Amino acid sequence: MYAGRILTLSLLFLLVLAAYVLLASPEEEKWCISLSCVGEDHLEAEEAKRRAGNPCWGWLATHTYHLPYPMRISEIDVEVKIGPLDIPGREGRLFLEISPDGEYWKIVKTLHVKSGDKYEFKAELEKSQEAEYVRLRVTPPPFTGEWISVDYSAVKICETKEKVGICNTALVSALLAFLALAVKSRL
Repeated sequence: MYAGRILTLSLLFLLVLAAYVLLASPEEEKWCISLSCVGEDHLEAEEAKRRAGNPCWGWLATHTYHLPYPMRISEIDVEVKIGPLDIPGREGRLFLEISPDGEYWKIVKTLHVKSGDKYEFKAELEKSQEAEYVRLRVTPPPFTGEWISVDYSAVKICETKEKVGICNTALVSALLAFLALAVKSRL
C-alpha cells in the first residue's frame, strides 16, 4: 500500500513537472506570406496596368502591399528592380517602410539604388512591430526630372509568434482530472 502511494505521488509529480515545462516553455514559430507585383498584390497594380499594360511597372514611385491582417512583422525579404530599365545609372534611394494604417509610415531600411539594377535584401526588425502595410518607395519620384521608379517587386513578410506547448485548456483540464482520479483511487 505504501509503495502504491509513493508510485502515485511520483507519477503525479512527474506529470505536473511535465505540464509545467510544456506550458512554461514557449517556442517561436515563424509564419510568412509572399506577395509580388506579378500576382497584382500591390495597391498600385491597376494604375501600372493602366499606364503600361503591366502590373509591375508603370513609372511608379511606390509598390504598396496591404497585408491580409495586422501582422507582428519580424523580418522582410525583398526583391526589387529599379527603373527605368532602359535608362540605367540614374541614382536615388529606396525606402522599405511599414505602416499600421496606410497613413503613418516608418522606414525600416534605406538603400542607395541605380536604375537598371536588381536588389535583393533582408530587413530583420530588432523588435517585432505590428503593421498592415509594407511599401517600397523610391526618390526622386517619377516625372520630376531625373526620376527613378519601382519596376518589379516581391516581398516575403514574416512574423514570429510564440508557440506554447500544450497550452490547451481542455487538454490541461483532462490531465488534471486524470491525476485527481489516479490519486483518489490510489490513496
